[in-house]
Order: sequence, then structure tokens, then C-alpha cells
Amino acid sequence: MNGFLIIDKPEGITSANCVYKLRSKLGIKKIGHCGTLDPLATGLLPVCVGEATKYSNYASNLDKVYEVGIQFGVETDTGDITGQIVSETQFNGFKENFDQSIQGLTGIHDQIPLHSEQLEIKKTYSRNLLSKSNKELNVVDEDKFLKISNDKVKLVFNKANGNLENYIVGGVEYIDNAPYLNFWRAPIDNDYGNNLPLRSNEWKISSHKRNLSSIDYEVIENNVVVNVAYDLDNISSSYKTVFMINGHGELKVQNDFSYGGNLQDAEMPRFGMNIQIPKKFKNVTWYGRGPHENYIDRKSSAYQGIYNLNVEDLGYEYSRPQENGYRTDVKWVELKDEKGIGLKIFGDPFISFSAHNNTIEDFDDGVIEKKPGETGSARKRMVKKQRKPIDLPKRNFISVNIDLKQMGVGGDNSWGARPLPKYMIEPGNKSYSFLIKPITN
Repeated sequence: MNGFLIIDKPEGITSANCVYKLRSKLGIKKIGHCGTLDPLATGLLPVCVGEATKYSNYASNLDKVYEVGIQFGVETDTGDITGQIVSETQFNGFKENFDQSIQGLTGIHDQIPLHSEQLEIKKTYSRNLLSKSNKELNVVDEDKFLKISNDKVKLVFNKANGNLENYIVGGVEYIDNAPYLNFWRAPIDNDYGNNLPLRSNEWKISSHKRNLSSIDYEVIENNVVVNVAYDLDNISSSYKTVFMINGHGELKVQNDFSYGGNLQDAEMPRFGMNIQIPKKFKNVTWYGRGPHENYIDRKSSAYQGIYNLNVEDLGYEYSRPQENGYRTDVKWVELKDEKGIGLKIFGDPFISFSAHNNTIEDFDDGVIEKKPGETGSARKRMVKKQRKPIDLPKRNFISVNIDLKQMGVGGDNSWGARPLPKYMIEPGNKSYSFLIKPITN
């Protein structure tokens, strides 16, 4: 196929994402767009295919016309309509001043692209993401459960283990399984090459072997703050998760990890939380690097933008199941059903995420103990089964990883090399937070 395609690009995807989707559907590698439309822009996007790519420069230099809408009196934290509103003022016109100001925008200007060849994102600010609410919450502190509710919101914490067992807003249940602090990723081939599954196995154990040390709550203005503390005995460490809930059902999650110092030679594969949500929230939109998977040491080709894919399209089916489908430098991610109901998760300021219809354990062959009667000095050994993606079960939920960071994939020697030091997660005290906002009709 050779020639030009004129695509009516919808809002919410980048020009690069359009090309990515066309390349997959048409089965053509030689394809590219002529010029760039911002993710928020809609309109005609010329795409050259096959031999027509030789003429892309000519098409890119043709005149273009844009129509722009402006909303006055509103400031967002991103400078566009995708962000959270940080201030609002009454706008009374000021036509003369506006007309004078607009004159400075006419004519020929040099412009730096919005996502210009991907400058390193500096995570230098933090902000309280939870919005103010006048709706009060009622707290019922029972022997076994801590219940928080109003006419719209219902959250239930299990006081025996600290788990958030119910998160209901507007009659919709938003979780299938409680969020938990997670340090583990399914090993990749490079990890097997450098023995990470054996060296760092205690981090895997600590993700699931935690002991509740305390749970309490307090009411601050109209917000309820639930403090849940755990001991991680196998690594002589502890952590505290703080859940702050407002009357609209928004949930801010803060994690503070205190490291005991006994795993100096065992790098931490990831630092984040895992949460399982209903399978129907399969439509995923994110503002971060994409459209393809990317990692801290494999992200130069993944540009900042707004992307949209289904959960089943987020992952990558490697010949042997392993960690896959990650996205980094994410400002927010939405997971919605066909009716537009779901969750929007904001980083503070950034997160990384993945979403699968499989658990981490499904992708992980694991480490096993020495068999009874087995000789040899090794107490444990790695298992690397040559499975295929078709062997994996399809779970009736979506497993979402919301991370501060995941270590790099390494492999600079083609197989087995550890990530460079700057792409590792050294053991130590760590903190991060994010905000979950229910999307309701």
C-alpha cells in the first residue's frame, strides 16, 4: 500500500498513537504522519504510507488552519483542560485588553513543541491533591470493622488485617481486592540471568507477609484519615499507609516505608501498590509516556502524551510470560467501563502503572525450596518454565500496579546484566502518594 490517508483524529490520542494503531491494523511498517496534532486537538491528520513517506516533508510544509477555544477565569495545574482546577476568578470581559494582548500572538513565531524531544521530567514539587468537600462522613468503629459513609460513599476497613475491603461511591464498588504495598515484579529474562529471583526473594515475601501493628482513625475537617501500620518481620522493616477520604469519595493514599537495613545486596524490584478492580473498567486512558510499554531505562522512544488503549492491549506477549506493559512518568490514568464510570488516579506528582487481567504471580515462575532429600548447598533454586502466554489464566478482575518506581530492565550485555546504578532502587526509607477519584455519572 502506497499513498496518503486523511485521518479524522479524535480528542485524547496523539498523532504518534494514530500511526501506532494504523501500523498494527494495516500490517505496514513504513508509515508516518505529516505534522503533529496535540492530544487535545481534533481534526485532519495526513498520514503517509509506503513510498509516500518520501514526500512527507512537502506535506508537512503546507499551510494549516486551526480553530482554538479559550475558557477564561479558570487556572489548572497543567495549563489545559486535562488538569485539576487550582483557582477560579470571575471574568468580566476586558475586551480592549484582550484585543491588545492577542495582537502579540499574530505573525510568525518560533515555537518549542509541547513535548519537545522529551526533556527529563523533574519531580520537584508536591501538592495536596484531595479537594475540599462540605459533605460530612459518619464513622462507625465496630469490633471487627471500621465503617465510613454518607449518603453517597461507603468504605469498610477490616480491623483484623487493616485491609480496605469495600470502596463504594454512588452504588458502584470500585475494588475487588484490597490495595497492598508491593515490592516485587515478575522476573524478566535478564533478572534470571543475574539471579535476581534468588537474591531479592525476601522482597517478594514481604509484599504478602505483613503483620498489622495498628489501625486508628481521626477526623480532620470533613475528611476521615485512617492510619494503618504494618511490620515486615522478614526484612526487619515496617510501613504505614494513610488513607484520607473526603465526602465525595475521593481517596488519597500515602505510603511511608521504614527500612531495617538487612538487604543491602538485594535490590528492590519495585516500590508501589497493587490493587484489583472490577474487570469492566477495561478502557484505559493515561497522560504519560506511550503508546508502547516503557521502563525507566527504556523510555526514550515513548513520548509524553494522552493515550487510550484497552487493558488487553496494554501488555506485551513475550514468548515466555514475564513483567510487561509498564508506563512511566504518568501524571494521571483513568480506568473506565463502557458507560464512562470508573477511577481516575493522579500521581503526586507522577506515578508509573501497569494493568493486566493477570496477577504478578501469573507472570512469575517463582523460587522454590529444595526438595526433601535433595543434596547440594543451595537452599533455594529458580524455576524458569518455558510457558507461553496462552498458558496464563484470565482473571475476572484487573490487577493495577500504581508505583513510585520500578527498577530498570538492564541487559546491556544482551542478557543478564543488571541495570545501571541510576536505574536501580536501592533499599532505604521511601514515601509516595497518589489520589483516586471515582468517575460517576
